Amino acid sequence: MLRGYLDTAKRDPAREHHGDGIHLAADDQPSPGGQAVLREETVRLAEGLSKLPRDMQQVLLGRHVDGCSHADLAERMGRTEGAIRVLYTRALRRLKDVCGE
Repeated sequence: MLRGYLDTAKRDPAREHHGDGIHLAADDQPSPGGQAVLREETVRLAEGLSKLPRDMQQVLLGRHVDGCSHADLAERMGRTEGAIRVLYTRALRRLKDVCGE
């Protein structure tokens, strides 16, 4: 039996091919356990955001939910683009402190 495996080229690991970005539909769906973890992380993130000052919430949500640039947020919030960049960095750090890793 061992000889059959050793001499079979089909089982040669060097012949393995990894897909060119082709995924099965089942691979795109998280497992039930993965879905539960995602829900828990979402709740933890929402709770962490609620603990931040309003301006930090606005800049994080503006960047990640609305997809706004720093310049757009600066105009929207009546601040300079540099101030928005600093606020964004501080908001991320504070959110990390509040939520943990």
